[in-house]
Parts: sequence; structure tokens; C-alpha cells
Amino acid sequence: MIVESQADRSEAWIGEQVLVTYKIYTQLDLAALPSPQRLPSYTGFWVEEIPFEPRATMKRVSLGGKTFLEVTLMKKALFPTTSGDLTIEESVFEVPVKVTSRDPFDALFFTPTRALYRKTAPLHIKVKPLPEAGRPASFSGAVGRYTLTVKTDRKEARVNDALGLKITVKGSGNIRTAGEPVLPPLPDYKKYDPKVEEKKEISQDKLSGWKSWDYVLTPLASGRQDIPPIRFAYFDPAKGAYAEIAGEAMPVTVLRAEGGSQIAGGEPAAARREVTAIGRDIRYIKPVGSLSARGAPFHRTYAFASMVAAPILLNAGLLVFLKRREHLAANAGLVRRRRAPGFARRRLKQARGLLQAEKSREFHQEIARALTGYIADKLGVSALGLTHDEIETHLQERGVQEIAREGVRRCLQICDHARFAPGAPALDQMKGLLDDAAQVIGQLEGQIRSRGAA
Repeated sequence: MIVESQADRSEAWIGEQVLVTYKIYTQLDLAALPSPQRLPSYTGFWVEEIPFEPRATMKRVSLGGKTFLEVTLMKKALFPTTSGDLTIEESVFEVPVKVTSRDPFDALFFTPTRALYRKTAPLHIKVKPLPEAGRPASFSGAVGRYTLTVKTDRKEARVNDALGLKITVKGSGNIRTAGEPVLPPLPDYKKYDPKVEEKKEISQDKLSGWKSWDYVLTPLASGRQDIPPIRFAYFDPAKGAYAEIAGEAMPVTVLRAEGGSQIAGGEPAAARREVTAIGRDIRYIKPVGSLSARGAPFHRTYAFASMVAAPILLNAGLLVFLKRREHLAANAGLVRRRRAPGFARRRLKQARGLLQAEKSREFHQEIARALTGYIADKLGVSALGLTHDEIETHLQERGVQEIAREGVRRCLQICDHARFAPGAPALDQMKGLLDDAAQVIGQLEGQIRSRGAA
């Protein structure tokens, strides 16, 4: 069995896509698709996931005169962000394979599996820096091959009216690294920051997409105010050279403003009116009557008494809360064990709601959670990563009878097999598993409680 990583190139420019494919070659029967347990950090790369269906890549190949099953596990598009000799570290995969069992019960109801671990060899990529010679002033970081579209929402506007300018760049490459195009000088326009939109697309394992910048321009003077050609430059890694493209000039006719003003910037008519005096600068304060105090002093009111008593009551309540929390923390294990049956019943109830053929995987996953969660709560251990062997060891140490332990093993193994098997079991089998799981939990509850662990 071999798991390896393959790069479609060993040398690339900064920003050029490097396709890394992870494959497995095996002569053993897979119980499920291998899953990554440790992946590289991909330092020095921008990483994009390439979606695909692994089962559609399965095929028989010949290596060294032997026949292997080849399966593609993962594809990633890497874009170097720095030059030099970069290394893609090894990856580790967990490979569940089918094993034979001497127990006829195993062969009848499920297929025993064993987890194997395989790692890939590191990959080394030589990354070349983008050349300084021939770099256009309009270059903003795009690497690939692109087209440019420039258009305005209209060819005629008035002074102070908004005019829309949209620039779209489309092509193959990491579109997210494409920077904002450099606009030519527009002295007769006021320019606002653009609204930026982008969308990436993947075709034949190549990343592509488009990015647009929507500007709002406000004409400041009437007349012909054409927008000069806008340029966009990119580096073409296939040619190893820069390319610059330009849109056409945008003709724009600017009419006078509605009020007849030819040049913007003056104050509106309402703002140019002279200030009219509405009274004297200083007005005398008129007496409103007696200024003597009315009502009882504040320190004799209920409000003042409440303010004084509030901190005392708050501290007392906080003290009770902290004591209660310390008590619960000290008895967290006891509370967890007491709540274990209730949690298990709720999970089994949720599983009963999933009794449908098309929800087989969710059903069996919920059954497995009910069993492992119950056992973890009753034994005071973490359910995260709790394996079948660890469950067997814990139950055996607590003196749980062999028939109950066998029931746990059987239910969990059926759940594992159903979650990874290509077909769904019959509904009567699912109902039988649900009943068995409830019966097993009942057996464990009685035995563990009788031994003082509850």
C-alpha cells in the first residue's frame, strides 16, 4: 500500500498554480475512503481546494508488474507567494481496510476493519521571482492570462450627477491576487472608492474567475469629458513575460446642471442666503417662582435606601452562586453519571426519528453517539476519540459482564459498518439495532450502578 503526493510541476513562478494531488495505491480492500490525519502547513503558498468525487477516480493500474487500486484522495491548487526553494511537508492518512475474522457472527453481520497509517514524502518546489525588467506601471500582481472589459452605465450625464464606471478582469489564475487597476488622471471628475466583487471558478483542475470594480464618478464641469483608456497588466507564466491590455476610451458628454451652473463646487442657493437676525444676542433669564426645595431630602427616600441595599444583596447573591458552583464542580462527576441515562434516551429518541433508508448514516451515527456518550458519562472519561478497544478495557475493569460487553461491541461495529458501507440496511434491521442499543444501555445501567460507579 502506497500513499503519495504528486505535483504537476517542480518549478513555478510566484503566483503560478501548482496542482498537488494525493493518491493511494492499494491491493487491500478498503473499508472506507482514507482520511487525512495530518496535513502540511503549506508555508509560502496560497491554498485553494479543488473539489471532486474520489469514488469516480477509482481505477486499476499496474505498478512493477502488480495490479493496484488507485484512488485520488485530495487535490489542492497552490500559488507560491514567495520565491526560493519551498517544501511541502509530508501528510499522514488513516486507511481503514477490511480484515478477516474467525468469528462467523462477524462475517454474517459486519466486516471487521483495521486502521493503517501511511505518510507521503515531502515535495520540493523551486519558485522563481517575477522579473523586474519589462514590468508595466499598471501591473498590480495578477499572474495568469486575463481579459479586460471597461464600460460606463451611460454616455451622457449632468454636472454633479453620478456616472457609473465598471472595470472587469476575467481569466485563468488566482483572481484574488489581482489588484485594483490604475485609473488615468480624471481632473474633471470626483472619484469615490469602488465596490469590489469577485468570483472564483474551477475547470479541469485549473483556478479561474473574474473580478470587477464599480466606480462612481461625479462630473465637475460640462463639455466633452471622455474617460481615457484604462490599462491592466498581468504576468503570463506560460510565456514568462508581462502583458498589458487596455480598454477603449469612453466618450462622455457632460451637460450643465439643472440650475444652469457650468462648473460644480459652488454653494447651493439656499446656503448663499444672508443670515437674518431673529433676536438679540443676549436674552435675560426670567424668574419662574420660588427656588425652595420641594419634597423630602434624597437621603430619606426609598430610592436612596434601595441604592444602599443593592450592593449588599448583590454580594450575598454572588456568594450563594459561587458556593453553589463550587459544590457542583466538586460533584461534576456525580452529576454527569446521573444524567447519563437521560442523555442516552434523548439520543435514541433522535435516532428513532431518523428511521428512514435515506438517513441510514445519520441514524447509525446517532446510535453510536448514544452508546459512546453514555459509557463516557458513566465512567467519567472523555467521549472524544474513545475507541472500541478503550471501551472494552474500561468496561472490563469495572467488572461488566461479557454478555453486556459483547452487546456494546456488536452495536458499535454494526454502526461503523453501516456508516461506511455503500448500501443502506433494511428498516427492520435498523429497528432491531435501536432496540438492541436500548437493551444494552439498560444492562450497563444495572451493572455499573450495582458496583457503585453511578
